[in-house]
Amino acid sequence: MRKLFFGVLCTALFGCTDQTPNKVNDKSQGLVYCAEANPVSFNPQVTTTGSTIDIIANQLYDTLISIDPENGEFLPELATSWQVSKDGKSFTFTLRDDVQFHDTLYFTPTRKMNADDVVFSFNRLFDVYNPYHFVGDANYPYFQSIGLDQLIRQVKKVDEHTVRFDLFNAESSFL
Repeated sequence: MRKLFFGVLCTALFGCTDQTPNKVNDKSQGLVYCAEANPVSFNPQVTTTGSTIDIIANQLYDTLISIDPENGEFLPELATSWQVSKDGKSFTFTLRDDVQFHDTLYFTPTRKMNADDVVFSFNRLFDVYNPYHFVGDANYPYFQSIGLDQLIRQVKKVDEHTVRFDLFNAESSFL
């Protein structure tokens, strides 16, 4: 009983300091995120776990566009702009032309990102004949669970910095 009391007292006193706590809502200090688990993989394409998708995806990978968390507006990321066809079945993205790949000890990029890379990234997910589709025994449960494999008809390079997604049917939530 004494040990329990001493432990509770120490814990209570430890919290009594005169130091100013970090401001978690100060955007210049970054974001503190507490997760319920470790990520399953460093590739969010091959999992459906929130700990992987929420933590890893946003830290390691860029997206074509994002959503402003305060007002819900779409924001440019890798794409500087996008257009939707009148029938809602085609989405055309204009890509930034200054995007560098990461440089590592085992990979030195020879060029900047372009439309070929976007086409490759998506075709790898959906085309079972793509030589990289099954790398690491991968399957893509998140994309399948939200129906992207049944929605995207093709991803096509229009030019070096433009890519078009053609859908089987109009889908307002595609962006």
